[in-house]
Amino acid sequence: MTSKLGSRKKLTPIVTLYALLAQIRRLDFSSRSGPASRNAWSGQGSGEVTVSREATVPPHDGARQAAQQVAESVVFLEQGQFQLEGQSSSVNFHNRYRWQLTADGEALSLSHERRGRDAAVFLFDLVADSARGEDHFVSREAHLCIDDLYAATLVIVRDETGNALGFDLDWRITGPRKDEHLAYRYRC
Repeated sequence: MTSKLGSRKKLTPIVTLYALLAQIRRLDFSSRSGPASRNAWSGQGSGEVTVSREATVPPHDGARQAAQQVAESVVFLEQGQFQLEGQSSSVNFHNRYRWQLTADGEALSLSHERRGRDAAVFLFDLVADSARGEDHFVSREAHLCIDDLYAATLVIVRDETGNALGFDLDWRITGPRKDEHLAYRYRC
């Protein structure tokens, strides 16, 4: 991918990832509770992703204001079915996530809007993990939510010719009652 048609200048890895977001159409995921978990969240799910572009939400946190001055963001509206391990029936799920390229172009912020746009919860900034390759990203810092720590890694998945098929987003949630691993597989 290049910055302009015919240009030889490559996009930065984070901008390449941001451009890929608009192509995502489906997701599959699994959740696994570890030995220290007091939750029974192990299960599998799948669904559709509707992607839209929206004007940027004004920051709720003054410390984040400088990093959030961009014109638009990509919103994932996710809906599908989730089945807990050992259960015979599934339940409907829906989520709303906002992906936002930071003004400096160095990170991609992810927020969860489960309770609406005005109650968005910042999860983390993903930054390029150059030590692992240009298609690898990691949360800049783990996000603390009450007593739980959320961290993530993301890898762009490509076919044998180098075309992006989507990405894998793996979450790790640890805390006094949580020991969870979530593996999301987003595909075009």
